[in-house]
Amino acid sequence: MKKAEGKNKKSLYAQTISSMVVIVVGLIFALVFFRVIVKVNEFYPEAAIALNNWFQLMAVIAFLLSIAAGGAVYCAISLNSSKDLAESMQKLSTGARSIENQSLVINSFSTIFYYACFIDVKEDSFYEILPQDFITFIFGEKGRFSSAYKRFVDETVSFEFQDEMHEFCDIFTIDQRLGNQKSVTGEFISNYVGWTRTYLIASERDAKGKVTKMLLGFQKIDAQKRHELQMQEALKSALESANSANNAKSDFLSRMSHDIRTPMNGIVGMTALALTRLDDKERVAYCLEKISDSGKHLLMLINDVLDMSRIDTGRLELSEEKFSLSDLTDNLVTLIHSQTDAKHQDLICNVVNVEHENVIGDPTRLEEVFLNLAGNAVKYTGENGRIKISIFEKFIKNGMGFYEFVIEDNGIGMSEEFMSHIFEPFSREYNEKTKNVQGTGLGLAIAKNIITMMNGEMRVESKIGKGSTFTASFCLKIQEKPEEKYNSFNGIHVLVADDNRVSCENNATMLRSIGMRSQSAYGGQEAIDLMISEAEKGDPFKLALIDWKMPKVDGIKTIKAVNAALGKEAPVFAIFAYDWTDIEIEARRHGVKTFISKPLFKSRVIGAMHQMLGDVTEEKKETELKKFMENDFHGRRALLVEDNELNTEIAKELLEMTGISVECVSNGAEAVEVVSDRGSDYFDIIFMDIQMPVMNGYDATKAIRALPITDAKTIPIIAMTANAFMADVQEAKNSGMNEHVAKPVDLNKLREVMTKWLG
Repeated sequence: MKKAEGKNKKSLYAQTISSMVVIVVGLIFALVFFRVIVKVNEFYPEAAIALNNWFQLMAVIAFLLSIAAGGAVYCAISLNSSKDLAESMQKLSTGARSIENQSLVINSFSTIFYYACFIDVKEDSFYEILPQDFITFIFGEKGRFSSAYKRFVDETVSFEFQDEMHEFCDIFTIDQRLGNQKSVTGEFISNYVGWTRTYLIASERDAKGKVTKMLLGFQKIDAQKRHELQMQEALKSALESANSANNAKSDFLSRMSHDIRTPMNGIVGMTALALTRLDDKERVAYCLEKISDSGKHLLMLINDVLDMSRIDTGRLELSEEKFSLSDLTDNLVTLIHSQTDAKHQDLICNVVNVEHENVIGDPTRLEEVFLNLAGNAVKYTGENGRIKISIFEKFIKNGMGFYEFVIEDNGIGMSEEFMSHIFEPFSREYNEKTKNVQGTGLGLAIAKNIITMMNGEMRVESKIGKGSTFTASFCLKIQEKPEEKYNSFNGIHVLVADDNRVSCENNATMLRSIGMRSQSAYGGQEAIDLMISEAEKGDPFKLALIDWKMPKVDGIKTIKAVNAALGKEAPVFAIFAYDWTDIEIEARRHGVKTFISKPLFKSRVIGAMHQMLGDVTEEKKETELKKFMENDFHGRRALLVEDNELNTEIAKELLEMTGISVECVSNGAEAVEVVSDRGSDYFDIIFMDIQMPVMNGYDATKAIRALPITDAKTIPIIAMTANAFMADVQEAKNSGMNEHVAKPVDLNKLREVMTKWLG
C-alpha cells in the first residue's frame, strides 16, 4: 500500500508541472503577439491601425488558448491519474483480500496439520507456511526439499517406518505416486508426537498433467491411531476367542459323546447281564455294583458340565456351612484309597500343623477340588507309583485360616506347553499315555475357579516322566470353640511307628503338643527294639500308635512280637491305616484297642487316646444304608411329591425302610389338594420335587403355606430335587421350604434331615 501511495503522489506532481508548462507556453505566445504589435506601431505606423486590432485579437486568443491548453493538459493528466489511482486502490484492495485469505487458509491448515509447507517439484525447493519448532529446526524455513526431508525422516521418524517414508516423498518419483489423484496419504510414528498421518496434495500441474507444485502436511493422529489399534486388537482377540470357543465346543461335543457313552454302555450292558442271571445273586450284586459305579461317573460328567456353565455365567455360588477338615479329608482318602489300591500305588497322607480343623465354608465344593486333583494324580500315575497328599495350616489372621493342600505324584508329568493352558476349559494333553484316560477337560478349570472364589490360588509344577505337584491355597473361616485342655495326657509315654519318616515325625510332634512324651520308630523292627528297650529301662510305653503297612515287619507282626516279649507290660495298641477291614478281626485278637484313619488329624488322635486310656470300645463302621435303616419313624406320615415314576419308586422304598408311611402325588397342584383334603396335622413331613408339570414345587409350597389349616406354616417341606446349585437352595428357602436334599439322594443327608424334623 505504501508503494501505491508513493506512485499516486508522483502522478500528482507530474500533473501540476505539465499544466504549468502549457500555461507558460501560452503566455509566451501572447507576449510575442503583443511585442509584434508594439514593433509594428514603432516602425510601420501606417500599418499599425490595420494590424493592431488583429494582433491584439491573436494575443488574447493565444493567451486564452494557452490557458485552455494548460487546463486540458491538467484535466487529461488528472483523468489518467485518477484511473491509475483507482487501479492502484483496486490492487491494494485485492492484495489486502489476498493476505486475508492467505491468513484464513493458514489458520484452516493449523486445525488439521501441525506442520505444512509448499514444494516446488521442478526446483526441488520448499518454504514453510505452517511451522513447527522441532521440524523447522531440522527442515529449515526454506531451501532444498529433498535434503531437508531426508534429515527430517532420519532424525524424527521411528526406525521401522523410515524406508517407507523416504520413498513416500521422493521428489523424483512423487509424480508417479500421485498420478491423477488429488492427494495421497501415509502414516508413521514420530519420535516426538507419536502416530502421524502425512498428506501430499497436488496444487499445480503443467500442460501434460505433471505435478509441479504441491502441499506437504503432517497431521497428529496418535490418540485416534492407538484407539484404532486397540479396537483392531480387541476384534482380533474376540475373533480368536470365538474361533477357539467354537473349536473347543466341537472338540468338547466329540469327546463328551465318547465320555458319556462309556458309562452308559456300562449301565446298559451290566443291566442286560443282570437280567440274564437273576438267579445268581452274586453275579447280580456284581452287575449292580458296576451299574452304580458307571452311574456315579456319568453324574460326575454332568456335574462338571453344569458347574462350568455356572462359572461361565457367573452364577456359581459358595455356601457357608460348618464342617470339619478331618471329616472332609477322611471322605477324600476313602474315595481315593480304593483307586490307589487297584493300581498298587503307595498313598501317603501328611497333616502338618493343622490346629484348627473346624471351619466354615463350602465342603462340597472343596471336596470336589480335592477329588479332582487327587483323582488326576491317580489316573496319570502308573502301577506301583506314589501319591502324596499333604495338608498344611499356614497361619490364622482375623478369624480366617489360610490352608494349603498339596498333591504330588511321580506319574507321567506334563509338557511346559500344555501347562500354560492347563486351567482352560476342555483342555487335555493328548499323547500315547493319555489317549485312553477318560475325562472332559473341565475338572481343573472348575477347581481353579472354586479356589479363586475362596480367595486362594492354584499352582502346578510338572516335568515329563517325573510327575506333577498341584498346590491349592485357600481361606476358610474358623469356628469358635472353647479352649481345649489336655491335662489328662501330660507325661504319658507314647510311641509312633511309621516307615514314612515325615509322617512319623509330624505325628510325634502333634502328640508332644498335647503334653505327651512321644518317641518315633521308622519301621516295625525298630519299634519292637525300642519298646523292649524302654521297658527294660523301667520307662515302658503306655500307648503305641502303629502303622499297619510297613515293609518287612508290618503292624500286626510288630504287635505280636512286642506282646510275646513284654506280656502284660506291653503298651495299649492302636493301628492307623486308610482301611483296616481286612485285618480288624486279627488285630483285635492280638490286643489292638482301636483304629485311627489316616491321615492323623489331632481330633482323631485325641479321640483315640481317650478310647485307649478309658478302655472305650470303638463302634464298628457301618454302611450308609444300614445307618439310614436304623432310624425308626413308625407311625409318621410323609407326602412324596414327584412326577417321575422311577424316582418315586426309589424314594418311596427308601423312606419306607425307616417305617414311615408314604403317600405319593405327581405334581404340585395335587399336593396342595391332598394336603387341604387331609386337613390339619395329618402329614408330618412333605418331600417336594421342584420341576413338575401343572404346578412346580416353589408355587406348591407357597400355596400349602397359605392353606387355612393349623399346621400350614409349620409342616416341614423338604426340597428333594436335581436343582442342586446354591441359587436353587436359596430359592427353595425363599418359597417357604425348610431344607434342601439334592438328587441323587445322599442317605446321610436324608437321615440327618429326617432326624432333625421328625425327632
